[in-house]
Amino acid sequence: MSHRPHIFAVINQKGGVSKTTTTANLGVLFAQRGYKTLLLDLDPQGSLSALHDAQNARSLASVENLTVWNLATLGAQNEATNSSLDFSFLLDTQNATNTQNAANAQNAANAQNASERFDVVFFDCPPTLGPTHREALRVADLALAPMPPKFLDAHGFAQLRQTVELTQNAGNARLQLKVLIALRDNRQSAHRQFEAAFRQALGNQLFETAIPYAAVFDRATLLGTTAVQLELRSNGAQAYAALAQEIESLMQLKPQQKPKSEAKSHGAPTKSKK
Repeated sequence: MSHRPHIFAVINQKGGVSKTTTTANLGVLFAQRGYKTLLLDLDPQGSLSALHDAQNARSLASVENLTVWNLATLGAQNEATNSSLDFSFLLDTQNATNTQNAANAQNAANAQNASERFDVVFFDCPPTLGPTHREALRVADLALAPMPPKFLDAHGFAQLRQTVELTQNAGNARLQLKVLIALRDNRQSAHRQFEAAFRQALGNQLFETAIPYAAVFDRATLLGTTAVQLELRSNGAQAYAALAQEIESLMQLKPQQKPKSEAKSHGAPTKSKK
């Protein structure tokens, strides 16, 4: 039986909702748990790639089992050319030689045996709904939608859900949609009220885990790293650790090795809620 990675599309048509933060932190956590992890930076802004290329000892490039590709790796530079993106090479080895992304030697080498080289794949999707999203959802097992607990941030959810349903009806029946409450500030009653209403409306389509608004995410970005690398014991990093475990349970995954202990965190323990 051929190996096939589990594929997660981190998706929301709105910017600034923690898509890249979610992709990067989950990517590090899964890699640390022994999964051979591929992060695909599909956003032309390249924020995820910047975390990989940062010149420091805690960049994404320093994480064992973690690989980051971007649009240039796949042979597409912008949304106009992304209509030719074909992620079939992630599903089986044979398609690696047929995909349009393998049009030259470099891209063919990238695609070759990708379905066997990786256990999990995360797409960091751009803040639009277009060809890139459609292709990512076509091959994904899970659409993970970060959403701050605010009306305007949730306003476009109906369109996103419709896009997922269209993809399911078009042949990807295994695709699931789960919403992640992100940037939640429990000090704000409006955030608490919105989350409660959203949980009542969506039920099990919402992750139990919610990601808090936390200063550790800003500090990590300034240093070119992730919260789970910088301060694993912080509330923000622990929330992503809980989310990783929730995803493992949902997708029936088993860690390839024990997670690194908190004692090995680069950052000092903190009691702050931030």
